[in-house]
Amino acid sequence: MNTDRRKWIDEHPHASKKEVTAKNKYYSNKKKNYATNARSAYNKQRKELNNKKKYQIKKSYEYLSFKKNTKASTIVKKVAKESGIKLAKVNLNYDRKYTNGYTAKSKPMKVIEQIASDSDTDIIYRNDAIYLEKLDSKRKLNLYIDYTTGLLEEPEYQA
Repeated sequence: MNTDRRKWIDEHPHASKKEVTAKNKYYSNKKKNYATNARSAYNKQRKELNNKKKYQIKKSYEYLSFKKNTKASTIVKKVAKESGIKLAKVNLNYDRKYTNGYTAKSKPMKVIEQIASDSDTDIIYRNDAIYLEKLDSKRKLNLYIDYTTGLLEEPEYQA
């Protein structure tokens, strides 16, 4: 619109001050109308998106308390079930008994990690599930790593 206004002024060099003022007013009104329409269109779009918005529900967990002499595997299974964590295999190296009981106060995955470390067990994330088992050096894994599955450089031997 500014270019149209400049073009009009250049085409009418002998226009009176009154005519120039009228054209300036015309183009400023045109700009205001454009801005108003753009703003209202944006507000309509925003309201429509807000009405269709899918809100993420924040999940809060309550403390889980377990009685005396509860085994670690029982605690892990219960915490996973309550929180919706998929456990594929629970084979703890040492299924510790909590003689004074146990209260799960932190987030579910942190509780599982803590109990796994108490039980001297490794956590393996595979195929959208969690495996709790001890990894031995002599054990074979059905895991093939190459450049198509995420290998970045050649593996090196570590002693």
